[in-house]
Amino acid sequence: MNFLTALAAFIGRNVEVYQTGQLITGELVAVGVNSFVVNVVANSYEVPVIPLTVFQQNVEFVRILPA
Repeated sequence: MNFLTALAAFIGRNVEVYQTGQLITGELVAVGVNSFVVNVVANSYEVPVIPLTVFQQNVEFVRILPA
């Protein structure tokens, strides 16, 4: 079992993803071969949710938040 296979079990949960220099918080919605997608709440009135693709090679750690 690799990192992304384990992460797929948490689809639908809120996560924090730490990359060097930034923290991404949102709902995990999909996991692919070398990336995953997090719906991030935007700081805008026009687009409430932005799907953000995160590549595994850029991830330092992922924290699954309590439900």
